[in-house]
Amino acid sequence: MSEAIVGLVGAAIGGAFALAGTWLQGREAASVELARSQRVARDELDSAQRELAQRYLFQLDDAVDSLRYRIRNWAKRSGETFSERRDPGYWRITTLYAFGRALAAERVLALEGVYVQLGRVGTSFAPRQVEDAAASAMQGRLFYYHRLSLAESILERDQGGFRILTYAEFRYRYDQEQSGLKPLVEPVSDAIAGLGKAKLDALEEALDAISQQLSRALLPPELEASA
Repeated sequence: MSEAIVGLVGAAIGGAFALAGTWLQGREAASVELARSQRVARDELDSAQRELAQRYLFQLDDAVDSLRYRIRNWAKRSGETFSERRDPGYWRITTLYAFGRALAAERVLALEGVYVQLGRVGTSFAPRQVEDAAASAMQGRLFYYHRLSLAESILERDQGGFRILTYAEFRYRYDQEQSGLKPLVEPVSDAIAGLGKAKLDALEEALDAISQQLSRALLPPELEASA
């Protein structure tokens, strides 16, 4: 084989190796870039999930727990009897607020389109669970818009959306005759007062199930996947 042919073969082999090296480098770079893009997308998704949980789900979880403890105290520990001896009227208004706060915290999720946002970040939480539990407990005693009025009476719109009134704010508004709040929510208060032990036990069970769902939704993303 002549030296010219050997040179050509050597050059061809060298070129092939160079092309293969370039292709491998390009493939490795593309793989690294894909991994980086996936990591960024995952971090953005986790950040959005944490933000939604912090802004909405924590307050709903706290409100549901507060109502659940109030129901348990009522049905199993004679909380109403004890409090009425110490401070007549305290139980009725604070129980009304506990119901209203849970309904209001859930109502915010609908008013601000949070259910759609939760779905986009992979957090599943069905709407109107607190409302459905309250409706079941008060079946035949109350209309939907009575409960909705209570929920929205504990909400106030600000620049960032809706916020839940504190108990002191709600009590002040409730006691102001010109606000018209007391007659608006009185049917709900009457319906709550008429709940028997069986209804209270069923409501506590429903709220416990909601609380468990919220606990799972509030897990950090890396733990939620393995829960």
